[in-house]
Amino acid sequence: RAFTAHPPWTARWMARLEARYLRRVQGLIGVSRFNVRWSRLRGFRGPATVAYPAGDHMQPDVSPTLLRGRAHEPGPLCVLFVGQIIPHKGLHLLLHALSRLPAHTWHLTIIGNPRPSPRYVKRLQQFLARHSIAHRVTWTGPLPHAQVAHHMQHGHVLAVPSRSEGYALVYVEAMGFGLPVIGSRVGGGPELIRHGENGFLVRPDPDDVTEALVRCMDRTRLACMALAARETFLHHPTWKDTVEGLENFLVTNFA
Repeated sequence: RAFTAHPPWTARWMARLEARYLRRVQGLIGVSRFNVRWSRLRGFRGPATVAYPAGDHMQPDVSPTLLRGRAHEPGPLCVLFVGQIIPHKGLHLLLHALSRLPAHTWHLTIIGNPRPSPRYVKRLQQFLARHSIAHRVTWTGPLPHAQVAHHMQHGHVLAVPSRSEGYALVYVEAMGFGLPVIGSRVGGGPELIRHGENGFLVRPDPDDVTEALVRCMDRTRLACMALAARETFLHHPTWKDTVEGLENFLVTNFA
């Protein structure tokens, strides 16, 4: 929380609280190497391991032929945002970036719960109305895995430009369906996203997000990135791998 808390005084208070807690922890399971490094900087000194979230629960079934064909389909770039609709996740950055592009060149589907921050959602809707692009955006609300998978099967790119991410499970899930990911360069994202190859690492800045979207509109590049994203997923640990690693860590250090 200290890494993502806002405003700054909240982050400082949270950092002190976390440091006090972590000094007393006997073992740590992190969702990324970044997660473990951050904990050690905050005072953790015990044994630790990284347990990457997997994405095989979505059971993606896509082929290289399907990915190439999808990338070259005529029509707008189909962008997905999947996550809680809160300021930290950066949906406002994505909307600002899309508003700079010709409206007919893109369509955004927003999958996530709007309830945690209704004022933020209202500001986003006002922004869309002010820029006359509300018709280019579909709000689905939260969806079960099967429906999220359907959207990923037919999308082109996932964009979740958060201020930071410890390690976003949705990045892995999207890559399983061959979606390049536009994600945060701060946190665990660089452990999965290779900039310009299977996605783009961006700062919380509309300029960065706009540039990434423009590059995705090159359909030949998009096809190559889709294949690279799928390959990344295929070489990523499965849930079975992750659980076996956790079991070994616990038995070795605490049995």
